Amino acid sequence: MKHFYKLSLLTLIVVSLTTPSVGFGKKSRRVSGTLGQAKFMFDRKNYAEAARLYYSATTALTGAAKQKAEFALAESLRRMDLLYASTFVYSRIIVQGQKHRYYGPALERLAYINSQVSIGKASISMLLNDRNINPLSVPNKARGFYFFYKGLSAFEDNKIPLAKSSLTRVPTDGYYFPLAQYYLGTMAIIGKDQDEAINSFNRTLKSAQSDDVKELAVMNLGHVYFEKKDYRRALEYYSRIPRNSDNWLDALFAGGYAFFHRQQHNESLGNIHTIHSPFFYQRFYPETYILNAFTYLRLCRYPRVQKELEDFRTRYKPTFDDLKKMLQEYKGNYKEFFNLVYDYKDKSKMSKFANAVEVVDSVSRTQAFKETKVIIQQIDEEKSRLQKYSTQWAENGLNEILSKFLEAKQGVSKERSGKDVYFQTADNYNYLLRLSNETRLINLEVLSGNTDKIRSDYLSEPVAGDGLVWGEGMRPLNLKQSMEYWPFQGEYWENELGFYRYNIDSQCKTKGSS
Repeated sequence: MKHFYKLSLLTLIVVSLTTPSVGFGKKSRRVSGTLGQAKFMFDRKNYAEAARLYYSATTALTGAAKQKAEFALAESLRRMDLLYASTFVYSRIIVQGQKHRYYGPALERLAYINSQVSIGKASISMLLNDRNINPLSVPNKARGFYFFYKGLSAFEDNKIPLAKSSLTRVPTDGYYFPLAQYYLGTMAIIGKDQDEAINSFNRTLKSAQSDDVKELAVMNLGHVYFEKKDYRRALEYYSRIPRNSDNWLDALFAGGYAFFHRQQHNESLGNIHTIHSPFFYQRFYPETYILNAFTYLRLCRYPRVQKELEDFRTRYKPTFDDLKKMLQEYKGNYKEFFNLVYDYKDKSKMSKFANAVEVVDSVSRTQAFKETKVIIQQIDEEKSRLQKYSTQWAENGLNEILSKFLEAKQGVSKERSGKDVYFQTADNYNYLLRLSNETRLINLEVLSGNTDKIRSDYLSEPVAGDGLVWGEGMRPLNLKQSMEYWPFQGEYWENELGFYRYNIDSQCKTKGSS
């Protein structure tokens, strides 16, 4: 399938602008005149007419004149805000390598456009992996773009040394530097080099302009400190995620585990209490029930352990069944699965799999899916703008070629992304299966009275006092601050989400007690 994509898009790029050229004679002189008219229109900002004339010239000229017409065509489309259409022509130039005189400027333009709208990492990686591109020939303004996507492609192919080599060559002063540092940090985590991971994510945090990228760095810094068993520092980072962020519930969940390891059980239960509120009922956090069960197990509150396990089964058995049906129905039909996830908020589309909606919601929130969704929407908008020129460009076929390209790009993007989210959904199905098996084992141990072993398996050493208590969810509390507790009676208040704290003590017998 991967090779099919390469043929479909690159063939379209290479073939479509290479119709037979015209030799010398009167027609050639007329085309040369057309080139002059096109420049006249371009200089007067009549880019639509310039594009029409430049395209006609590309089909009739050869050599340097043809190359000039190609680049000018791309520039005209870019000035018309037909950015995806312009990438089609810039890509046609880039695949020719240095033999095209505008190869360098085309790379620069592509790098700039990708910082404005997402071209799609798969399309870019496919283009930049072409053997005609010499890394030494990449112009300075495109080096970040080039080496970032070369590194990302190598990382996804599990070629870690090549990925590191490419990502470390991304210049420090550009759009792609914080992204490169983020992936270097990710690779450092995989390589268990925690200090290097912290350094990379801190560089991401300092250089990123996007709040999304900053939050990803913050979350990963929390995860690294968690792995280092520095739970207090982990909580400091998790608490920096704002309530209006898509990452906030992830931070609460991760914070719940950090509180658990610090033996701050009431704070852990408080975090999960927010995630279980009606406001977030359709969010996919099945492991919260397991964490609650372990917390109650540590407190020797065995009826509550069994209740959490039963709540898990009650809630997720219907989800499990609908997921199984959905995966069977869409197996191999990835484009349609993409459409299902894209439109999942339309209840009629999910009527057959209503209990799986929270899993579909979960995969719809992944960065990769959101990027593709934006690409689809932006191309739809561009197709509408392109229609305005259908009559003007009908005679020489420019409108038809660009429309086919945009349609093909949407189709390939849906197929790729649909395949990704399908297998992520399958992973969630297997995740539920593993958790279900775990609940059975825990329940058997509790019912048999064999609780000492499983309690010790999940018991961490007490943490020395550090003068600060993380109370009321993710908000840091000074020990001198007065605190008030209210009994929970079934009502949730939106402005209290994230600030719940339980007041439950342990029922475990101490040594010597009867």
